[in-house]
Amino acid sequence: MNLQLPQSSPNFTAQTLRKPPHLLDWALYYAGLDWHVFPCDIEKQPLTAHGFQDATTDADRIRYWFTSIPKAVGIGIRTGKESGLVALDVDVKEDPDPAKNVNGWIALKELQGKHGILPATLTAVSGARSGGGHFFFSMPPDGPVPCSQSLVGNGLDMPATSRCEHAAAPRQRQPPATT
Repeated sequence: MNLQLPQSSPNFTAQTLRKPPHLLDWALYYAGLDWHVFPCDIEKQPLTAHGFQDATTDADRIRYWFTSIPKAVGIGIRTGKESGLVALDVDVKEDPDPAKNVNGWIALKELQGKHGILPATLTAVSGARSGGGHFFFSMPPDGPVPCSQSLVGNGLDMPATSRCEHAAAPRQRQPPATT
């Protein structure tokens, strides 16, 4: 599979993403790229009645969601044919049983050692909560990429089918700290 930078996106840099506008601005920006978006909670779960299936590029609906749902602290992007995107999800999970620990960054490093470094692309790296991340690519011209969990490597998922087709976008707004 030849992974490419999403065709409708500019070459994003870390500096671009460190000067973020409001969360709503990001959601509208992604929708302007024809990427279907929806609000997510801090656990990256959709906050709409039908989950990722409600994802849209409709600016009025996006404005409504991101101004009326207080738990909306993140943006989900629907992957697959709707947005023309594939996401590589890098998971990091710690378990009291070390045998159950997962570090997708290690698997990704091994994979890149065998097949070459991933091309530059839009990337969302999780904060301190998990340490995982998402890499976004244009869907290959030969069709959709099947959804997989740890198929290409331990802790590397491809959310790209009707069962699991969404990924968290860059610009996750963390909730205020509680004292």
